[in-house]
Amino acid sequence: LATIGGRYLLMRPQRFTEDSKTFRDALNIWHPWIVLMNRTPRTIKRFLNRLRYVAMRLRSEDENLSLWERLRRKMSGKEEAKAEEESTASVPEPVLVALGAIHHVNPAWVRDTEILQALFAGDSAALADRIRQAFPEAEADSENLAETVRSLNQAIMNYRQAFKQDVEPLIAHRKAFLEVLAETGM
Repeated sequence: LATIGGRYLLMRPQRFTEDSKTFRDALNIWHPWIVLMNRTPRTIKRFLNRLRYVAMRLRSEDENLSLWERLRRKMSGKEEAKAEEESTASVPEPVLVALGAIHHVNPAWVRDTEILQALFAGDSAALADRIRQAFPEAEADSENLAETVRSLNQAIMNYRQAFKQDVEPLIAHRKAFLEVLAETGM
């Protein structure tokens, strides 16, 4: 019993190997953005793997501590300082997916807070202009462009409704998102 108890105290929890429901729901909402650039299965798979990697890097480290390590941290008083630090370090999954989808379409849009705010403003004409600038070939197919802009705006509205968030969390967490991408050379 002592051996089993000791092992339980020292054993680290296993990491999740499948996407959470929140992550999958966010992916479904942002699907029109994700497939906007390139619809090939390989490109989408590469995007999902990059997004999962960023999510893993931005996950708080406490999730992988053993029971003994968590108890020791709590007893030493480091828990309160760590909680404050984590609140700014970890990025909520819906925000991460939103940043990833927008970055996938055009990385410059995530780097500029004014563009992020404009994307969430719901101005279809401004979004159409941004898409024309990012994809000059979109100019030729104006009917398809109008439908694309409508579906992109709908994704933003669905995001707002499903997760009760606007653009502010994206702006607040974009720096951490971009830092992880910069570390990996993406």
